Amino acid sequence: MRSLPRAQRAFSAPLIWASKMRQRLLAVILAGTIFGLLAAPVVAFSQWGFVLPKPVAAASYTGPGDVFSGATQWVGLRSYNAAYATGSNKAIKLRRYSDNTTQDINILASGDLDDASALAFGLHSTCTATAATTTLSISSCSVGSGSIAQFDFVIGTGFPVGVSISSVGTCNAPPGTCTLSATSTVSSPVTVNIYSPLYPVTWYDQTGNGNDLTQATNGNQFQFWLNCLGSFPCVVVDGAFNSSATMSGGSFSNIAIPYSIEAVEGNRTSSTNNTILGKGGATLSFFGANTVYVASGGAGINGTETDAAYHVFQGVITSNSVGNMNVDNTANSGSPGGTTAFGSPDIIGSGSGGSQYYLFETGVWPSAPDSTHQTSQCHNGYTYWFAPNSVGTSC
Repeated sequence: MRSLPRAQRAFSAPLIWASKMRQRLLAVILAGTIFGLLAAPVVAFSQWGFVLPKPVAAASYTGPGDVFSGATQWVGLRSYNAAYATGSNKAIKLRRYSDNTTQDINILASGDLDDASALAFGLHSTCTATAATTTLSISSCSVGSGSIAQFDFVIGTGFPVGVSISSVGTCNAPPGTCTLSATSTVSSPVTVNIYSPLYPVTWYDQTGNGNDLTQATNGNQFQFWLNCLGSFPCVVVDGAFNSSATMSGGSFSNIAIPYSIEAVEGNRTSSTNNTILGKGGATLSFFGANTVYVASGGAGINGTETDAAYHVFQGVITSNSVGNMNVDNTANSGSPGGTTAFGSPDIIGSGSGGSQYYLFETGVWPSAPDSTHQTSQCHNGYTYWFAPNSVGTSC
């Protein structure tokens, strides 16, 4: 083959080199594309043909309404389902004891209650303190020095749940001391948040049905405690302290059998009766020591619970002769013995004296879940509320 003249060879060499480089680059791109197709179950391509990385989805929230949908009414201190967790939907309206101002507290996009907003709403002071028996010793306050009031709650490492200030003493001129409502032993200085008592005025129904529970009378409201169970808040249903304390509401049509009532609660402190959620003979209630029962107007079905422990309850009325009282996924089957529909306005709290307990969520469904759904619903409540705090019984 005749060779090219020297000048032409000199001109052609860079072109030949560039052509070879383009071929190698295309081979690399092709290999990368094939590798991406093999490695990723779902792929997307850029305009240049490169494989784009698959987005990593955030962990999703699952609420009781995702496990068993269709509740007529559900109130709680977390989100009913993933759809409600937008960051702007309401969970509970609280009243501040110090000035009777009210504020709505929302559900975060994570599905959790916006605890930080609740604390900011009630906060009087942030201080450094120790405690011995019932004496709180404050060395200094970074927030709200001089704002501490009688009945304010104290939360901090080492302090028991629900401890409050029974006498202000000299705490408002630190260093100073206050008297606490319960014995506390905190030897090393810790940061404490001291906040005004908070009371639920409206517990919002998160199902979209508008069946809120309310209590407009200040003297008949339950308490709302921050850091009730670990970092979780609770509504303190305390018929022993105030026999008139209740929340009631809803305007739904009577729910004929079948229906079911769910609740997550804990730390019951006495054996007297108290309604968890119900109306008349259709109820989920405490009945005597270590006993919870569900009824539809008859004798009802008892379940065994441990007072002062933490539980997921499901009272299931399948028919007037078939049902079960499920405690932590242990179902005691029996005959409800009645045909009473579940009606409105329903109520939390007996209004005639009763035990104190912590309530985290409760609701009613116009259907009876099968055993699979009961297990899943129990597991959902246990996993969210109890497992992080090493309490309760795994479902």
